[in-house]
Amino acid sequence: MLPIQIAGIAISGGILLSKYIRNSDIKVRKLRRPTIKKAELQNLQNLANQITSALAKPSYRAETPDYEKIISAYLPEEAVLVKPKLPENSRIIEQVDFDGDSVRELVATYRYEGNLNTIVLKKSGSRWLKSAEIIHENAGELNYRGFVSLLNNEKQNMLIGISEGEKFRIYAYSLWDGNVTELFSHPYDKFEIMGHAENTRLGIPVRFALWEKDEDGVFDVTFCQFNGRVFEEKKASPGYWQRRVLPNYVYHVKRNPASPEGWFRLSKALAKAGLNSDAKLAIETGRYFDTSGKYKEKFDMVRELIK
Repeated sequence: MLPIQIAGIAISGGILLSKYIRNSDIKVRKLRRPTIKKAELQNLQNLANQITSALAKPSYRAETPDYEKIISAYLPEEAVLVKPKLPENSRIIEQVDFDGDSVRELVATYRYEGNLNTIVLKKSGSRWLKSAEIIHENAGELNYRGFVSLLNNEKQNMLIGISEGEKFRIYAYSLWDGNVTELFSHPYDKFEIMGHAENTRLGIPVRFALWEKDEDGVFDVTFCQFNGRVFEEKKASPGYWQRRVLPNYVYHVKRNPASPEGWFRLSKALAKAGLNSDAKLAIETGRYFDTSGKYKEKFDMVRELIK
């Protein structure tokens, strides 16, 4: 290969990487030193004095119920309460209006005899009573437990994500009159709840982006939503790929630009996104660095995808 051809590949590859970093969701902001005028500083000091004075006064609060003790009364003796890994702000015991009656229930997950069980308690007068229980037999780790109104009808649905080997599976449930119904389940490596606030305003079902790795470690991304009857799926848009998915592969290549494996995965991701011209450029750049020919068949496979 002539030196000018090599230079052309290097320049083209660099332009390709910059393109998808620029279009990603990651933003860099410059920090500026704040300036505070003397009068503003005095106001802040006065506010601090007021807060200090207020904190010094005795406060009287109603005693917080021991929810863990309440839940434990309904668990087997050797059961262990489990905290979800995600979302990051998850609690062991959640209070949420699961059945849409404007009264919050207690929800907790516990491990017992290899199963992951999620229990729901509902308050009746001054007592907490067991309303429902969901059992996942021989379950893995509790990756996710959260609540979202799938149909944006002010009724919450529970999402439970459980590990299955190297992957996970998301389950969605509704609760009505003490009866739990499984709405759908789907495997995933990662998932994202999209545009929740906007969907609520428009009154349309919540949409998910489900990420699953293929045999080459490259994500497939599917948009999904529950319409009240069935779980609908369609391919993720090129715009979502550019903002959320492709930057993952671009940063890997930027860390090691001479890696044919990185260029292969980027080219395959670009092909899945339908960005065929950029996929061809990534293929050519990767082939240049694949001096041993180890990835020749893989690059040929991507080339077949974009024909």
